[in-house]
Amino acid sequence: MESSPLSTFKQYETDSYLFESTGKVLQVNQLDSGKYEVIVDRTIFHPQGGGQPNDEGVIKSDDAEFTVEDIKLNGDYISHIGVFSEQGQTFEQDQEVSQVINEELRRKYARTHSAGHLIDMAMDKVGFGHLEPGKGYHFPKGAYVEYIGVVEADKRDQLKQDLNAAIKDIIDNMREEDSSVAKVHSYEEAKEVLGCIPPYLPEGKNVRIVKLCEDDKGCPCGGTHVKHIKDIEGIEVSKIQKKKKNTRVSYSVVDC
Repeated sequence: MESSPLSTFKQYETDSYLFESTGKVLQVNQLDSGKYEVIVDRTIFHPQGGGQPNDEGVIKSDDAEFTVEDIKLNGDYISHIGVFSEQGQTFEQDQEVSQVINEELRRKYARTHSAGHLIDMAMDKVGFGHLEPGKGYHFPKGAYVEYIGVVEADKRDQLKQDLNAAIKDIIDNMREEDSSVAKVHSYEEAKEVLGCIPPYLPEGKNVRIVKLCEDDKGCPCGGTHVKHIKDIEGIEVSKIQKKKKNTRVSYSVVDC
């Protein structure tokens, strides 16, 4: 295909509950592996990143179906990598195609990711807000959030109990009208909202800030999230342990 400006609008950043959409094909490239790369002008497919797994699903036209096996963010565009259902199938440049992601997985990923943010709120509520969140792993199996600093061994069991109680209290008492908000700000606006910008974010670039509710301080995040805290349903903090100079809070999302 002929080259065209490669820029993909990330629809998942504006609506995590958008499970079907359309897009215009920018490029289709065959890779050395024999698989194909499909690039469209807008996508609902979230790439793996920020501790969250990538979506699964298909891109299709009237005469071709493409199974998305991997998703990569490449600067301003997103690569959908996978295979066509039959040999010889392809998409044409500027062709309108439909996108369908696995709704069950997307909802699970959004719940698990938002649960990590809710644990941040609960840490603050139980008196450990001075520990700054570090990395997070938001896969359904083995999910955790790490905080910079160590909680003493003799306080970890009590912290686990307090966190589980605080999480339940936040979910149970959240107002129905208090929905989550994901908004893209300019760098300067984000600095005003957050007070300071994490050093890993490039200066001058727009920053997407997610707030689960009015009381949430918010944080920069490119992942998918629930529309309301009650959609998380329940969280169980299962273990708190020391990881080098950090404290790891392991958790799972549970159905109520």
